[in-house]
Amino acid sequence: MKFSHVEEVTPYKNTCFYSLYRFDCEVMLGDRESHICDVKVVILEPEEALKARGLEIGREIWAIVNNVNKDAAGDKAKLAADIIEFVKTETAGIEENDQIRVAFE
Repeated sequence: MKFSHVEEVTPYKNTCFYSLYRFDCEVMLGDRESHICDVKVVILEPEEALKARGLEIGREIWAIVNNVNKDAAGDKAKLAADIIEFVKTETAGIEENDQIRVAFE
């Protein structure tokens, strides 16, 4: 599923907020019919001291999903897979080997 989205500006490092809408020519803010969900992306960086000791651990990215519109979202497993692809393409700094996990509130 392709999404249109609105990214909310946040003052916090390693955090992004998105409102996802059904892909369309225009996004109508507040339109409950085309709104799919809200996603908060949190990037967890491993401690440098642990890496220096030889612990091989990579970054972990969590996509926390809330305000899901059940009529627009469809299947939860498909939505999770689509959100992972969205995070890979739209979130700055995501690398190929980063592990992305999705959690529904």
